[in-house]
Amino acid sequence: MRKFLMTTAAMALALGVTHGGARAAEGVEVLHWWTSGGEAAALDVLKKDLEGKGIAWTDMPVAGGGGTEAMTVLRARVTAGNAPTAVQMLGFDILDWAKEGALGNLDDIAAKEGWDKVIPTALQQFSKYDGHWIAAPVNVHSTNWVWINKAALDKAVALAEAITSPAADGRGPAEYRTKMAGVMLRRAAERAKSRAKN
Repeated sequence: MRKFLMTTAAMALALGVTHGGARAAEGVEVLHWWTSGGEAAALDVLKKDLEGKGIAWTDMPVAGGGGTEAMTVLRARVTAGNAPTAVQMLGFDILDWAKEGALGNLDDIAAKEGWDKVIPTALQQFSKYDGHWIAAPVNVHSTNWVWINKAALDKAVALAEAITSPAADGRGPAEYRTKMAGVMLRRAAERAKSRAKN
């Protein structure tokens, strides 16, 4: 079976990874679902980096479904013995393909770039199989992340404080509890941000 390089975008190629024992100087084909405006712009940065290294990029975008359609196309391509050079893929799917023996080994580039030192252990669990690097984490995110606009957060805090009108019930000054509504909202957002960094 022809092996393909696994990457959650195309970072492995952008770093000059080899495929089949030889650098893919003639070009690479990248299957992905980065098709919306911002995604396509981000992907273009990777394309230009490769082109700057003299490696042609053949785009194979598959729109829709958060990658479901792309995985269907990938399965058909691999089954036909015509796997793309690199593929955008998600966590557990990477490990499934690794178990099938379909992924290339990225150990050389990982060692050269020091991935063991800079990539968090949690991400390494989806980027290594049997102790070998088989994926390059790019565009890492999770469904439980919270994205916050500071100006919008400040406005939300002010609104929370403005609409909070605790009754004078003997549990402390109403002004204090009104202010605490905003403080608690801000602390919750800051704690979420701190946890996301870890």
